[in-house]
Amino acid sequence: MLELSFELGIPANELAARLPERHFRRYQAHAARWMLPTRRLQFQLAKIAMLLDRQAGHPEGTEFRLGDYLFDPPDDEPDDPEALAQAARDAVGFKPINKAKKEIP
Repeated sequence: MLELSFELGIPANELAARLPERHFRRYQAHAARWMLPTRRLQFQLAKIAMLLDRQAGHPEGTEFRLGDYLFDPPDDEPDDPEALAQAARDAVGFKPINKAKKEIP
C-alpha cells in the first residue's frame, strides 16, 4: 500500500480510505505482473549501469548481476524447484499433516 501511495502521490491513509479492497487487489496483481512505473524505470537504469560497467574493462571472469545495481535488490531465489517450493512452504508456515494409514503388523 505504501509503495502504491508513493506512486500515486496520495498519503497511504487517504488511499486506504478511498480505494476499495477489490480495486487494490486488482492493482496489486497488475503491479506484480507488470511492476509499477518507477520500479520498471529502476530496472532499466540498472541494466544501463550494468552494461556501462561491463564495458569499463574489468578483469575476465568478473560476474555481473542486475541485483548489484538495484536500490533494493530482490532476495536470491534457489534455482532448484524443490528448494523453491520448500522456501515457499517455510515462508507461509505450511506444515502438512501426514494422514497416511499405518500398517498393522
